[in-house]
Amino acid sequence: MTDLLTCHGRFFIEVNGNHIYTELHESFNDVGVQRWIDDMKQAIKQMAGKPFTILVNETAATGATPEALELANEYNEWLNQQALIAKAVVYSEEVFKQIDISNLPARKQQNIQFFDDTQMADNWLTEELNKAHLP
Repeated sequence: MTDLLTCHGRFFIEVNGNHIYTELHESFNDVGVQRWIDDMKQAIKQMAGKPFTILVNETAATGATPEALELANEYNEWLNQQALIAKAVVYSEEVFKQIDISNLPARKQQNIQFFDDTQMADNWLTEELNKAHLP
């Protein structure tokens, strides 16, 4: 029960074919980010090693604690070992993008683009998926 009281941040994850869509809401602490990471890893494991894309919609997110950002970077290190084709991240404000760039250096190894519009992000991921020429 204590875990529920200390968890900050809400999220939604949807898997559709080779695509994972996730929305982040509110401000995240380490407990909230760890729950999101655990659920994202489950979604990625559903891919059974097949290549995939991720769209992270952070337009309703309002920040993260330093501990949450550290966990998120560790997750991205793990993600770099998976069959990720491309990742698009949508931000509501430039400042959130800059905070992530500064605190998530593991993402430098990813085919990643940043957007302020989910449709543009989704279009780019579709192009990247098509370039991969999957069977």
